[in-house]
Amino acid sequence: MSKLLWALSTNQLFYEEGAIDEDRIEEVKREIAKPNGVIPLKNNGLDRIKVERNLDVAEAQIKLLELDAAHIHDGSGVNRELLGRETNAASGRAILAKQQEGAVSTAELFDNYRLGIQLSGEKQLSLTEQYMTEERQFRIVGERKGLDWRVINQLRLDTLNNVWVVDNDISRNQADFIVDQQDFRESMRQAFAEQFFDMLGKLPPEMSIQLLDLAFDMIDMPGKDEVVQRIRKITGQSDNDQDVDSPEAQARQQQEAQDREVALRERMAKVGLDEAKREEIMAKAKALQIKTKGDALNVAELIEILLPLAPAADRLLSTQQTPEETAHAAA
Repeated sequence: MSKLLWALSTNQLFYEEGAIDEDRIEEVKREIAKPNGVIPLKNNGLDRIKVERNLDVAEAQIKLLELDAAHIHDGSGVNRELLGRETNAASGRAILAKQQEGAVSTAELFDNYRLGIQLSGEKQLSLTEQYMTEERQFRIVGERKGLDWRVINQLRLDTLNNVWVVDNDISRNQADFIVDQQDFRESMRQAFAEQFFDMLGKLPPEMSIQLLDLAFDMIDMPGKDEVVQRIRKITGQSDNDQDVDSPEAQARQQQEAQDREVALRERMAKVGLDEAKREEIMAKAKALQIKTKGDALNVAELIEILLPLAPAADRLLSTQQTPEETAHAAA
C-alpha cells in the first residue's frame, strides 16, 4: 500500500538542457506534483520536456496489493465465509464447507484458548472448595424471571445427636469445571431458538405444538409476549412466570379444568352414540340374516312337498291336451 501511494503521488520529469531554468528545477518539480501547478518554460520548451505519471507502476502495485490481501485470508484461515463477507460460494452447503475449512486452520488457537479457560476455572474451583467455609447465601436469577435462594455451609444444631452439623458443605463436595462451545450468533438466545425450532420440526405434531410457546419465547421480536400468550391459550399451557396461588391463576386453572371435563364428556357421549348406532346396525343385520334363513327354509319345505307331483307335471307338459282333458287327467 505504501509503494502504491508513493507511485501515485510522484512523477518523473524528463527535459532537455535549456528547456527549464536550472535554478528553478525544484520549483518545477513541486508544481508538477500539484493538480493546479504552474510550470514556466522557455521558448519551445513543451517539445523538450516529458512527464511520466507512473500509472503502470501503480497498476502493478494494485495487483500485488490484491494478492497480499487474498494471502492474508488464505494464510490465516479466517476466510471471507467466517467473516460473513461476500463470497463466491453459491449454496449454503458450500458456505458451511468453507467455514469448516477456515475453522480447521484456526482450531488450534481456539483449543488453546479453551484449555486456558479450563485450567483457570479448575484452579478457581479448587480454591473455592478449599477456602470458602463460611455460611453464605446466593440469589440465583432464573431464565424466566424466577428467583431462587441457595445457602451453603449452613451451620445448624442436630437436636437428635446434640451436635453441630454443616448443611450443603461445599468443601466436602467434588465438582467439575466444564467448558463447552456454542455457534456464534448475534445473541446466544438466537442460536438456542434456531436449534429449538430445528428440533420441533423433527418431533411429532402433537408434541411440537405443546412446545411451540417455549420456542417463540426465545425469539427477540416485537409483540412476542402477545404471540406467546395466544399460543398458550390455544394449547392450554400455563405461564410459569405468573403466581400460581393468585386468585386469577386459580380461577383460570379451574376454568381450564372444567373445559377439559366438558370436552371429555362430549367425546364420551359421542363415543356412546356411535356405539349405540353400531349395535343397532348389527341387530338389523342379524334380524335380516334370520329372516333370510327362514325364507330359505320355507322354500325348501315347499319344494319338498311339491316334489312328488313333478312326474305328473312332466307328463302334462309332454302331451297336447285341452284344459278339460288336463283337469280330468289330474283328477
